[in-house]
Amino acid sequence: MRDKALKDTTASDRVDLITKGDLRRAILVLAIPAMAMMLGNLLFEIVDMFWVGKTSAEGIAAVAVASFIIWALKALANIVSVGTTALISMCAGGREWERLSGWFRRGLFLALVYALVLIMAGLTTLDPVTGYMGLEEEVREMAKAYLAIFYISLPIVFLFAFFDNIFRSRGDTLTPATITALSLTLNAVLDPVLIFGWHGAPQLGVTGAALASAISQSIGLALFMWRLRKEGLTLGLPPGLLGMESLRDFAQITRVGAPTALTSTLLSLLYIFLTRIVSQFGTDQIAAMGVGQRWEGLAYFAAMATSTTVATMVGQNLGAGNPARARKAAGMATGYLMAFTAVVSLIFIFGGGSLAAALTSDPAVVEATRSYLRIIGYFELFTALELGLEGAFIGSGNTLPPFFISVPLTVARVPVAWYTAQTVLGIDAVWWTISISTLIKGVLMAAWFSRGRWAEPRVKI
Repeated sequence: MRDKALKDTTASDRVDLITKGDLRRAILVLAIPAMAMMLGNLLFEIVDMFWVGKTSAEGIAAVAVASFIIWALKALANIVSVGTTALISMCAGGREWERLSGWFRRGLFLALVYALVLIMAGLTTLDPVTGYMGLEEEVREMAKAYLAIFYISLPIVFLFAFFDNIFRSRGDTLTPATITALSLTLNAVLDPVLIFGWHGAPQLGVTGAALASAISQSIGLALFMWRLRKEGLTLGLPPGLLGMESLRDFAQITRVGAPTALTSTLLSLLYIFLTRIVSQFGTDQIAAMGVGQRWEGLAYFAAMATSTTVATMVGQNLGAGNPARARKAAGMATGYLMAFTAVVSLIFIFGGGSLAAALTSDPAVVEATRSYLRIIGYFELFTALELGLEGAFIGSGNTLPPFFISVPLTVARVPVAWYTAQTVLGIDAVWWTISISTLIKGVLMAAWFSRGRWAEPRVKI
């Protein structure tokens, strides 16, 4: 069935703005709602940590270590969501509406398959993974309970990410921003109710935070599905599910999305190994890493919003046969992001202690977080370079260069952090190792981007 909503005036107007209109306005129209949505995700992390922070340092540490695994699994959702970004963006840019609808259905099916596989893998490895990290028994048990709920909710997580990307790759960033805001607001309300047992609810502690997240994302997912059906995108199985065309399309989605997803997953899993190193310096340092990373999201989520904006701009302009405009859009959007992260860096360097105190009253955790934020604050500009320009590679379907830049440097963090923490700087060595590797990745990404070959489309729509 041909999708009437994908070829209506609104959809065409969005494509015209991205491929022909004022470039600065097009970037802002896409980036501002996307950034609001990403910062809303940061707010979700901060609200979660705010309420958990009122339980104990052990509760903070449990959520922190669970988050590393959660981020890894959310990153794996990018196999499908990133894999369809370039394909759907190019279809929109070339006004191939029927083909766009076909990619949507195939991506939807693949997202559910991957989620079900990971549920089984996650639940069967829960004990050995949390045992490896060298946690205190109380922290480990809380982390296991938190993760068990998250694993069961993985289909919701994968579909939420997939639907979000469907809207953004078509040039509509307002709809996912609105739905995410509603979902996060619900989470903020449910957190204290389920953690502390307010209004007659069961007092679930840290587990209540995980349940609040699952419920709020379920409501958000229902809103996404309602909106998609209203626009005419049907939620059925793809035609010819097991035919050769479908299998080739599934392979292409995976090929495009896997390098980015595996890079992000590796970065998240790295923190399992880093946690083992940090745990030698006490639970306070693990808690500090968790609190600090909530605030670090100011730069990270803004960078991710810019990356998705660049991917949409690049994909649609390449689909419309305009690589020069794609290059200019990527450079301009990354420049805006660098200006934003410069401000964030100053806040981290000079105000890290105040940010930490907003989420925890434990003096030892506040001081440790202050040190963490000061060190990473010197290098946030390079996060902007790395992730902003990565969007250009995603939009063209050329996702291997970021993979080859990021993976070796990410893997190197573990042995370098372990050695320097033992012999030179103590716990600060871990933060310096993370930061300096970020600098190198940003410089290499800029150098590869400047070669210009990324603008040659690597996917067939």
